[in-house]
Amino acid sequence: MLACRRQSPAIFARVSNFTTSSCLRQQQGKKNNGMQELSGMLKDVKTPVLPQKSTGPPKWKSYQLNRILQPFDLTYKSRVIESKPFKRVTVAPPSSVARHSDIFYQLNLNPRQFTTNPVVLAEYLSEMGKIQGRESTFLTAKNQRALAKTIRRAKMMGLIPNLSMPRVSLRR
Repeated sequence: MLACRRQSPAIFARVSNFTTSSCLRQQQGKKNNGMQELSGMLKDVKTPVLPQKSTGPPKWKSYQLNRILQPFDLTYKSRVIESKPFKRVTVAPPSSVARHSDIFYQLNLNPRQFTTNPVVLAEYLSEMGKIQGRESTFLTAKNQRALAKTIRRAKMMGLIPNLSMPRVSLRR
């Protein structure tokens, strides 16, 4: 058995269960040619059963038995199975949720009053200076539009940098 390991150390490291069975055959005195040894090694291998991928529904409608076909039944439109349209994903909170989390709505404030206050506007900007969407700010649609217009005005006036988050200090 050691002689077999000396012959092919790299192969033994990879397929140790194969070399032991082939070495046992050599020790038993059987003279096998290379093909018989290879077939013996392949018999030792247990092939894993791979799960089959589901092919999904067929793309074409099948014809029904004992049904009379009309000319329309042979057209592309009648033969293809149409996929269902995707359900639209809600990206923003509904108005009932937004009203409870919108600070401007709760305090009855207009976001346009904060055009010259970059400290308040910085809360609604990303690190790159982009206006955050409703899904992250949880504002009502009306206040989100007004806040976006306020931020754009503050950028045009130079109160907020265009490409980065404003560096504002809370000291007065």
